[in-house]
Amino acid sequence: MSSTRLPGKVMKQLNGMPMICIIMNTLKKSKIISKSMVVCSDDSNDNVLVECLKKNNIEYFRGSENDVLSRFYYTAEKEKADLIVRITADCPLIDPEIIDKVIHEAVISKTDYCSNVGIRTFPRGYDVEVFTFNILKKMFFETKNKDDREHVTLYIDKNLNLFNTLNITAPQNKQHPEWRICVDTEEDFQLIEKIFEYYKNKDLIKYDDVINLFKKYPDLPNINKDVKQKTVKNKV
Repeated sequence: MSSTRLPGKVMKQLNGMPMICIIMNTLKKSKIISKSMVVCSDDSNDNVLVECLKKNNIEYFRGSENDVLSRFYYTAEKEKADLIVRITADCPLIDPEIIDKVIHEAVISKTDYCSNVGIRTFPRGYDVEVFTFNILKKMFFETKNKDDREHVTLYIDKNLNLFNTLNITAPQNKQHPEWRICVDTEEDFQLIEKIFEYYKNKDLIKYDDVINLFKKYPDLPNINKDVKQKTVKNKV
């Protein structure tokens, strides 16, 4: 709830439903994920979020506001998770097929960390990260860096020589790293609103649906084309 550029964004409504609920409903459509939870902060600003989660029977875990790495570690430890799938709560159009593809590749390749963000070919908003509990534990105990602990997987990016990683790319005809389909600013949200309004009768808006919509209305991605992604040391 304490997003600096768009406060309260996870509770913003899209076709009458809070964005966080849309994401959690989408995760239920994954054929591989066995359990999904919201890992939020124990700051009082998140109380309204937790009330929404309770109302919608969505499981959650509360932890440190800034030490997000510890939130993930304590959640995974409590749930005895062997593989963790990280989806950020500003991606209301995340596609379960893309999620399952990354998970599948992570499992068969037995990598420490598998994602589709190392070399970006998907738009922002379709980010999937999959890592083992052992790697999460390693990060939790080894790094004391403030940025590492806030951004969860930054430690991996900064120490690639220590990990076995794999990057998943989009099919050649579906590579659009130039698009922003996440919500970090008001302009981002305006674009997402238009996509949801166009597909208001669809139960699930797929990545292919967005591609087809942008082909039909090529000016749509211009709504947020000037938004700059917030950067972190050693990570874009």
